[in-house]
Amino acid sequence: MNFKLEEFMDAYLSDLKKAISEINSNTLSIIIKEIEKVLDSKNTIHFIGNGGSAGTPSHSAGDWSKELGVPTICHTDNASGLTAWANDKSYEDVFANQLNVYLKKGDIVLAYS
Repeated sequence: MNFKLEEFMDAYLSDLKKAISEINSNTLSIIIKEIEKVLDSKNTIHFIGNGGSAGTPSHSAGDWSKELGVPTICHTDNASGLTAWANDKSYEDVFANQLNVYLKKGDIVLAYS
């Protein structure tokens, strides 16, 4: 038995349980209402995330557009565009700069961390 792997999985599950237990139902209700507005208006949901949290927005954007029929953009999916913004403007503002171009009134941004 690989005890390092077992310890890792135990810690991972513990962190996941803690995160789920800390979800605020009132905040979740607000988020759901905002997403429903986007669905009703055919606006766009923009997904962002940095580092290891860049993969989850990509998966979410695909699932949400497929299952909910909502237009989505994942701003981490275009590596050339992402790195051009970072290189030519600033990495600190890489998502803000993209959103300044693509975000329209009524759209929402979901960020993963």
